[in-house]
Amino acid sequence: MAVLSDRDIVRELGKGILFHPLKPESIKVCRLCLTASEYAYALNQQRRIPIQSEPSRNNPSEECKYF
Repeated sequence: MAVLSDRDIVRELGKGILFHPLKPESIKVCRLCLTASEYAYALNQQRRIPIQSEPSRNNPSEECKYF
């Protein structure tokens, strides 16, 4: 396993690494900071994945979302 520099990450975007949308401020030195959004797309199925939800185990009044 190799660590990619921020320049390596930028160079690989669109080739070996796909993220959309990607905020430029998410690219840090030797890491890519990602957060989940309301959207997911399955490349192998070529379709958008529906979001599921359920009550949080720790706080039933909160909702947990997942794909």
